[in-house]
Amino acid sequence: MIPAATGLPDWLLAALAISGVVLVGAVLHAIGAAIAGARARRAARGRRTPPPPRGGEALVGRAVDGEGTGPPVIHPAPRPPAPPAPGTRDYYRQQVELIRGKGYRSKRLLNKGEQQVFWALVRWGRREGLRIFPQVSLGEVFTSSDEERYFAINSKRADFVLTDAQFCPLALIEYHGSGHWLSSDADARDDVKRAAAETAGLAYVAIRRGQEMEAAWLVETALSVRGWRPARRVAGSSSAG
Repeated sequence: MIPAATGLPDWLLAALAISGVVLVGAVLHAIGAAIAGARARRAARGRRTPPPPRGGEALVGRAVDGEGTGPPVIHPAPRPPAPPAPGTRDYYRQQVELIRGKGYRSKRLLNKGEQQVFWALVRWGRREGLRIFPQVSLGEVFTSSDEERYFAINSKRADFVLTDAQFCPLALIEYHGSGHWLSSDADARDDVKRAAAETAGLAYVAIRRGQEMEAAWLVETALSVRGWRPARRVAGSSSAG
């Protein structure tokens, strides 16, 4: 209060008092507004959208603090089921489902050049008591107690396998037709087959395009180097004796 001893008129003193009250109210209002703004900004920060979960994670809930907000709770996403183990019923059931999905189409077993080689060897083999088989898996020709060595050749195949009358292998025969060299690793695959044949004591014969009618002679020559004798020669020697 302003003392009356100042000698100021009463109306001026009243005006000064009112002005003081208004000023104090304005200051208090400004302070209140500042406090409310700070609280609003703090609440807005708590309500911001959390970043999306990283790969392999799933957003499954939100932690709740005293104000009802909090950071998201992230847990690893469930792993996909493991594939069935080979050799189990589920494994073969899965293969059946895969096969039946689109199915297959059959194709010709031998091309034209391979057919020429096959029939040339069949005619010769009949005279010599030998048998010729096309497109044979090497896993059916060779065996090994070493699993790594066996699987090195198991999935490969020979164009032809020559056997005796008891189905014992004598030779691997490869036909190098027009499509043989389309693969950049053809010579490397031939080396694997040749090595397998040699270690098992079999002849390895490569018949090139244009040699189809000479196939029997090429095979007979390769067998003769290993001590094999044609049946007609053996029969002739027995008669002479």
